Amino acid sequence: MKYQLEITENQAQIIENALDFYSRIQMGQFDELISNFSSPLYKDLLKNNPDYDKLKFYINELKKEILPELSINSFYSIGNKSRPDSSRISFDLIQVIRYRLSWDKYPEGGIGVNFDKPMKFSTTESLAKIKKIEE
Repeated sequence: MKYQLEITENQAQIIENALDFYSRIQMGQFDELISNFSSPLYKDLLKNNPDYDKLKFYINELKKEILPELSINSFYSIGNKSRPDSSRISFDLIQVIRYRLSWDKYPEGGIGVNFDKPMKFSTTESLAKIKKIEE
């Protein structure tokens, strides 16, 4: 089965951010829980929080418990087969959305992964398709 979803640019950006967070957590980047939210306000609230170091400590302890084979500063790559395919599917979706948003916003192109054609990492799903529609 296939589905078509009509969303706004802002909704696409939110989906991209959520999928990015999801795939990073599945790769073992647990520090994302407190360090890399898309809202600068949220980042500032956490960084200026007197309990930030305590939060960081507990996140590291959680990582040790769930992924004891990894050191605190390491994580699995997106292509690592020990990770669930859902992390690769979400990364594929991120790439497709990011590519479309980047080219729509900057039709002249640019330098960076945003303008590179999406690569397929999933072992079970084809790359999603997204197209700009005129209102």
